[in-house]
Amino acid sequence: MKKYIIVSLIGMLVLFIWYIVANNANNNSDNKTLTKEEAIALVQKQYEQFKDYPSDNLPPKVIEAKQVSQGWYLQFRQEGSGIPIIAAQCFLVHNGTQKITKTGEYKGGDITKLRLSVSSCK
Repeated sequence: MKKYIIVSLIGMLVLFIWYIVANNANNNSDNKTLTKEEAIALVQKQYEQFKDYPSDNLPPKVIEAKQVSQGWYLQFRQEGSGIPIIAAQCFLVHNGTQKITKTGEYKGGDITKLRLSVSSCK
């Protein structure tokens, strides 16, 4: 009877340790901070139209980035000459989950717009 109790306690201890180790591994991956390059690659993988960004060809294609606590704001922007900004789309790529949230879009037309917010494209 004593042997059965000891074996059961050791088994429970092993399961408990396994649970703690597995849970910490999951928590660490959920909190992983992305690099700018990783965030850009995630957007380019999900949105094929941004694969050729950045580019110096005409019209120039620019990626602007801003790191925040929850991840990276990214702006994929086409620039012009007569119209300073032709179009732009903005995203937030979340650390850990790597979820991509579209946060804004600018479709051009305003010849006075020289700059857009990286977080909202406004």
